[in-house]
Amino acid sequence: MARIEGAEGSSWRSETGAWVLSLVPVEALVPDEHAAWRPLVREALGFVFSRLSEGRLISKISEQMAMPEGTPAELRLVRLISKMPGLQKLGQVLARNRRLAPPLRMALCQLENGMSDVTCEEVRAIIARELGRRLEIFDVEIEPAIHREGSACAILKFTWRKSGRERQPGAFKVLKPYVPDCFAEDLSLLQGWGDFWRHANGATGSWFAT
Repeated sequence: MARIEGAEGSSWRSETGAWVLSLVPVEALVPDEHAAWRPLVREALGFVFSRLSEGRLISKISEQMAMPEGTPAELRLVRLISKMPGLQKLGQVLARNRRLAPPLRMALCQLENGMSDVTCEEVRAIIARELGRRLEIFDVEIEPAIHREGSACAILKFTWRKSGRERQPGAFKVLKPYVPDCFAEDLSLLQGWGDFWRHANGATGSWFAT
């Protein structure tokens, strides 16, 4: 895929923002009783996904194109914000709002209870790199599967022992490898959106990248 940065990519990014909104129409996400918020949600989604860094945006497009036609908007939304820890945290908060449409609320609950975007091998590699020989010194035996996974961390159970003592249980809570960079960009995008909205102060029309 050709690069999408710079002046030539601006129009394409704007179209991408509109395409994202066609996949996850706010009418399917925001209930009728809160319809007044739909324009704000629509423009916020367009702003974020028309400004996402090139590599992450291309990945999002590929994932969405691979999903079956007719996939519900709420499931597309959850997939869209996978590996976006900043937005996932917001989604987790919204999932506690009982006034949301049940399908959307159930989908957002996956952000806390059903995430799966890192492998056990990746997590074990991080543990090995961080702890090194201490794994051998304390005879650490790590379970072969992830115990629990959230938006930012994965948990692996293990047992360990000192020489001559009984094995003791424990758990590693490991930050996912993509989180530091992605979370920093997410916060930057949210800050940019907040600044843009404050300066626009009620302006109408498209706020996609120009």
